[in-house]
Amino acid sequence: MTDSKVDEDLSIACQNGDTEIVRMLLATGLVHPDAPDRYGTTDEPLRVACQNGYTVIVRMLLATGQVNPAAPDEEGDSDKPLRLACKNGHTEIVRRLLATGRVHPAATDEFGSDAPLRIACENGHTEIVRRLMATGKVHPKMVTVLSSYRPEIKFLLVKLPALYNLFTKEDKQGDHQNAQYHANELFDHKNALTVRQKQQLIPYWNKRFFARSQLQRTLDDLPDSVQENIRGHLYGNRKSTKKSTVQHVKRSTQKQKSRSRLKPSRRSK
Repeated sequence: MTDSKVDEDLSIACQNGDTEIVRMLLATGLVHPDAPDRYGTTDEPLRVACQNGYTVIVRMLLATGQVNPAAPDEEGDSDKPLRLACKNGHTEIVRRLLATGRVHPAATDEFGSDAPLRIACENGHTEIVRRLMATGKVHPKMVTVLSSYRPEIKFLLVKLPALYNLFTKEDKQGDHQNAQYHANELFDHKNALTVRQKQQLIPYWNKRFFARSQLQRTLDDLPDSVQENIRGHLYGNRKSTKKSTVQHVKRSTQKQKSRSRLKPSRRSK
């Protein structure tokens, strides 16, 4: 049972998403944000808010400094708020819980795998999978890749680590051409990379953007017809044709205007 009626009111307000009531109750200083439920599980308000996706309420509860997002439930499973947020696809709440540094992304379950990561994969929440992998604390190899997983999740679990390992090997061997190629591929999945991995890739990513800016400056110095041909090879004939058609119309309009200015005006006799 909760310690007092006001603690029970807080839990109900968090469950129903009544943000203003939660704010007022916390302002009184009489409630306990870590109030247990009827089973004795602490941090009931935080758990129900994470389960139902009430981001503002989660932020307010965490701001009190009195809740433990890693508190175990009645079955002894820790990090229940994180697991519930991963299950229900509440990406922003997962981000805030991870930012506290007090949750354990690699908390194992009865299957021996990282519970939050496995739960997010099973429920198809790709962005949460990226967030968890970016912590560098989860172990994708310990998650059994099922055929029912989304293709992008399979890529994150299997191919992305292999791609990064290949890049690292090429970088160490001095094979910078292939390393640059694979670094460009990794840039599209940067949200799933750790800070250390990004630091290793940044020099290659800078070269990529420098090369693009250099190419753009070079194109700007060339005649329009040459630019169209080059862009046609780079981006496909469809874009080039569309752009050349627009420019052709503009040029024709400008020529007609210039000719009309040069022609003497005809006066009616």
